[in-house]
Amino acid sequence: MKVLVLGTGAKDTAITWWFSKSTQIEALYMAPGNPGVKDFAINLSDVDITSGSDVYKAVTDYSIDLVFIGTEAPLTHGVTDYLIKKKVPVCGAPLKSLKLDSDRMFARTFAQKYNIPIPRFKEFKTTEELKEYLEKNSADSEAESGLSLAEDTSGENASALKFAASSASDAGKAGKRKYTFKLNTMGPSRDITVSSDKNKILMYAEAHLENDTFILEEFISGIPITFTAFIDENGILPLPLCSEYTKREHDDTGVVTGGMGSVCPVPLDKHIVKIIQERIINPTLTGLKKEKMMFKGIITFAMVLKDDSPFLVDYHLRLNDPATQSIVPLVRNDLCSIMDAMMKGALSGETLETNGKSAVGTVVASLGYPYNPQVNCRLEDIPGNLTLSTNYTDCYTFLGAVKEESGSLITTGGRVATVVGVSDNIINAGKVTYKNIDNIRFNGAWYRKDIGQKFYNSYLENMSE
Repeated sequence: MKVLVLGTGAKDTAITWWFSKSTQIEALYMAPGNPGVKDFAINLSDVDITSGSDVYKAVTDYSIDLVFIGTEAPLTHGVTDYLIKKKVPVCGAPLKSLKLDSDRMFARTFAQKYNIPIPRFKEFKTTEELKEYLEKNSADSEAESGLSLAEDTSGENASALKFAASSASDAGKAGKRKYTFKLNTMGPSRDITVSSDKNKILMYAEAHLENDTFILEEFISGIPITFTAFIDENGILPLPLCSEYTKREHDDTGVVTGGMGSVCPVPLDKHIVKIIQERIINPTLTGLKKEKMMFKGIITFAMVLKDDSPFLVDYHLRLNDPATQSIVPLVRNDLCSIMDAMMKGALSGETLETNGKSAVGTVVASLGYPYNPQVNCRLEDIPGNLTLSTNYTDCYTFLGAVKEESGSLITTGGRVATVVGVSDNIINAGKVTYKNIDNIRFNGAWYRKDIGQKFYNSYLENMSE
């Protein structure tokens, strides 16, 4: 099989590496590419991955059998639709389905229709509307929020309302209630702010509302859960559950970023996984079938787990970074076999196989990330045992915002690399990560030092039972 992966980030590097392990790979390409894959794939740096015709030309020039799209830019520009019309096998959501990701109001309406628990929310189209709302429902007021949800408050949405009310009350006792404020359309995760300060929310809105509408949600405190799956018209193949760290600072404080680390798998009891399946995953699949929106590609559920109750926060019809980097080293399945089953509509007959280990991934970022990352910094040489060319290792380096220049790696953006440690449990995987992470060296390099720690107690408790 000849495969073309579209993308350039660390998650795309991880997927390309996974493909390289397949016994069915005849040729492997990545466009526009990344220096981190040069030992096992060919970079096509001149391909515009937002242009369907440009991607199709690469398909014909290199006799590609499958195009894999796990990143947003090609999806939002309709590359999947273009390739489908050209009868090219493609893993990627078409525009009709992508509305779940690109239009948050559409996604929330969809969730309401199929009784999927979500936070209470309200859409705003102007700063005047938002200001009027906040003046009536001050973010630091103990009064009940005026955020709307479905008029039908039966079923799961009723529990969402019940929790939202209690969380508002709890926050009121603390003096302030937090809101999550985010763009309605698809954008980087950093286009989100979480605050209890109405003035901060207004300032954030004024900087963005000119180009988009916003959604204000009741903030739900809990464990972030990322559920990723391959999907076709008949079913899904779930991948191991992750938990992602999106805040910039240690102890989950500071601004929201695109992601600073991830843990996989999340140590959840089986009954909680069943609740997630019954309340969120299954109703979503039912809705996709009824709305004729099933597709061949990837679906990611961003959720928050509060006291065994899951709430859907967002749909992503693409891979998450850095969750993908922690998932890939744990899965044994041949990715070409998974893609073959997907193209045949037979994913529901596939069984996930893992190595039974745990992974902790930590992002090494540039100074100033996420708002003004320093670029053009040279990376020092990465030790050979941390590169993806090594066959047997317990630590992997997936490069992201880098380019190669005169034989050296140069930073081009915020999230430069993800270092993933793998071991028999989360504690030891974290030790592997932090033992090796300082080998990723460049001027201004930094990373969070607490990825995985909040799960240590949970793991130790499970071991003692």
